[in-house]
Amino acid sequence: MVYREDDSYYLSSLNDGTMMDIAMPGVKEDTDSAIVHSMQGALYYYLHVYRDAIDEFTSAIEIYMQRPEEQDKLIDLYRQRAEAYRKLDEHANVVADYTHALKLDPQRAHFYCSRGVAYKMLEQYEQALADYTTAMQVAPTLAEPYYCRGILYSVVFKEPEKAITDYSQALEREPAFAQAYMNRGHDYLSLQLYEQALADYSQVIHLQPQLAVAYYERGAVYKSLGQQEQAAEDYQRALELDPALEKLKNYL
Repeated sequence: MVYREDDSYYLSSLNDGTMMDIAMPGVKEDTDSAIVHSMQGALYYYLHVYRDAIDEFTSAIEIYMQRPEEQDKLIDLYRQRAEAYRKLDEHANVVADYTHALKLDPQRAHFYCSRGVAYKMLEQYEQALADYTTAMQVAPTLAEPYYCRGILYSVVFKEPEKAITDYSQALEREPAFAQAYMNRGHDYLSLQLYEQALADYSQVIHLQPQLAVAYYERGAVYKSLGQQEQAAEDYQRALELDPALEKLKNYL
């Protein structure tokens, strides 16, 4: 994931959607070129011009590689470039950049999670599993690696029991994690544990009452339980929130 703040940059001119010039108020001509490349890379990323962002981050990385005293900046640039690569679906490069960063600081748990997601996209599932597990060891109180590993167990390995255990661990650490309730509810439903699924989908609705899919999923549970009236109410609410769910009209 990429963290960024609103930038005080502006475009001085655009030509057919191509950035021709970037003006950065407050940046003097003698400003450190590494900082300039970093700022330009962040701007290009913000504007979704990811290839140019990668080029700027690369220029900054090359400079900071010669400055061991500024290692933290180098690590963050690897992260930023990795996320730009992710936007272009270049997941092998995502893995490479997070690997560089983790060699410099192996205690960054979020980086293992981010690299694990890239491994998953590359269908290198055992490496993804190892990264999520390492993240748990590095940061035992973090919910994210349990959530990510839960997805892997559920979607890839088809082991819903293990997925449920991991989602439960994530929720112990982050009780308002709506998507973890949603995913755990799905796995409960796949095991025909309807009451548990019902409880999880109801919790999602409590946390995110405007989320149409939560009503849809809970409606499916009510339907499986033979509670047609409650199912119809949930399907109706889902349709109100998201009119694109036209197929729900068959259940009303």
